[in-house]
Amino acid sequence: MTRKLLHAADTTSEGPPRLVWDPTPSAPDHFRNRLFLTLANESEEGSLGTTAVSNLLRLTDVDLGCSQPPTNADAISADKLRIYERKQEQNRQAQKRFRSRKKEREQALQDQLADKIQELQQLKVQQQHLEAKCSLLEKANALEQQSSNPATTLASQSTFCYEIDSTDHGPGIELTLHGKQRIMTVTEMSQLSGNGFNAIWSELIQELAGVLLHMGDKPNTAVDDSLRRLTIDTSTLMGCMKQFNVPVYKAALQGRLDQNLHPATENTLDAAWFSSLPSLVDLSREQLDDVLYVRQLYLTKRGLLAEARNALVAEIHAVSGSTMTAGDSATKLSSLTCNLQQNAMQDYLIYIKVCAAVRRGVFTTEQWATMIVHCYPFYPSLESVFDALAAACLEPTVQDILATASMIPMTEEMQLFDDYIVYITDCYHHEYVPVPRVVASLKPAFPGPSQSAASLPDVWLY
Repeated sequence: MTRKLLHAADTTSEGPPRLVWDPTPSAPDHFRNRLFLTLANESEEGSLGTTAVSNLLRLTDVDLGCSQPPTNADAISADKLRIYERKQEQNRQAQKRFRSRKKEREQALQDQLADKIQELQQLKVQQQHLEAKCSLLEKANALEQQSSNPATTLASQSTFCYEIDSTDHGPGIELTLHGKQRIMTVTEMSQLSGNGFNAIWSELIQELAGVLLHMGDKPNTAVDDSLRRLTIDTSTLMGCMKQFNVPVYKAALQGRLDQNLHPATENTLDAAWFSSLPSLVDLSREQLDDVLYVRQLYLTKRGLLAEARNALVAEIHAVSGSTMTAGDSATKLSSLTCNLQQNAMQDYLIYIKVCAAVRRGVFTTEQWATMIVHCYPFYPSLESVFDALAAACLEPTVQDILATASMIPMTEEMQLFDDYIVYITDCYHHEYVPVPRVVASLKPAFPGPSQSAASLPDVWLY
C-alpha cells in the first residue's frame, strides 16, 4: 500500500504529478489484529458502544503516529504497577524476615539440644559416681560384717607385732590400722597363711573403702592423708607378699582368700569387669592411652628377652653336647649361665617397672584405691588389665607385638621409660604423671634422673 501511495501519479497529463491513492485501502495487519481484539471484547458485553469507538480512534492515532495526552486508564495502570511492585518488595522483605527467624529458631534448637546433651553427659557421670558409691557401700557393709567375726579379729591381732622398733624382729614394713601403727616383719609375711593374710588385707580394704566414701569434691587434708597412707600400705604389703609369699599372692590374684564374698566357681576377674574399669575409676583418655603404650613397651621388652633367653638355652645345650675340652666347656657354660641369670633379672625388672608405672604414674592414688576396693577379694594382675583393655580398645594382640619386637625394639623408648621410673619412684606423686614419648619436640614431663632405676629396691617400685 505504501508503495502505491508513493509511486501512484497521473503520467498522462502535463504539469506536476498528481498524487492518487486507492479509494478502499487495505488495513495494516497489526492494526487489523488489534481492532479484532477490541471488537471481540466489546461484543462480549453485548453491544458496540462509545468505548469501542474510542478504542478504535486510539488505535488509529497510535498507528498514524499521533501523540495523545495520557488518559485516566494509563494513570491507573501506572498506579497499579507501583502498587504491585511495592507488594512484591514487601513480599521479598517478609520472606527474608521469615528465613531469618527460621534460621534463628533452628540455631536456638541446636543450642538447646547441645545443652541437653551436655546435661545428659553430666547426669551420666553423676550416675556413674553414684553407682560407684553404692558399690562401695555394699563392699564396706560386707567387710564390716566379716570383721565382726571374733575369729577374724583374733587372727588379725595375732598376726601383727606391736613393737615399733623393727630391729628386734628383723626387717619389715609399717602398717597403720585404726589409728595404730604396726610392724610386720619379712619372716611373718613369708609364713602367713591365706586366712591370716586375708584378715589383714580385709581390714585394710575396709578402712580404705570408708575413706573413699568420705571423699568429696572439696579438698579435705585429713581424708586425703588417710587415703594416701592406706593406699601406700596396701601396695607395699602386696609387693612384699609377691616376693616373700608367692602362694598367698597367687591366691589373692585368684580370689581364693575369702570364698564368702565371691562364688567359688569364679577364680578370676573377667574381661567384662576390666572393660568397665575406665568408667569405674574415672580413667581419662590420656591415662588409657598411657596404659596401652606401657603395655606395648612391656610386651616388646619381654619378647626380646625371651628370644635372647631361648638362644642362650640353645647355646648351652650345644656346648654341653660338644667335644670341647672340660676347661673350655666349663668356662663357656659359666659365661652362658651368667648371661642367663642377667636375662632373668632384666625380665623381672621390666615387670616391676611396668607395675610401678601403672600404679604410681598413670593411676592416681584415688583411682588405684578405688580399683583395689572394687575388685576385692581379687587383686588385679598386670597382664589381665593389659589384655582386657587392649581387647576393648582393639589394640594389637600379644602375638602381633611379639612378631614385630625384633624389628621395632623400642630402644630409645625404653631408655626414656627408665628415666620415668626413676622419677615416679623417687617419691609418691599421688596424681597422674604422663608417660613421655620419644618425640623430638617433646620434653619429658619430669626432671632428669638422679640414679639408675635398676639400683632401686624392688619393694618400693610398687
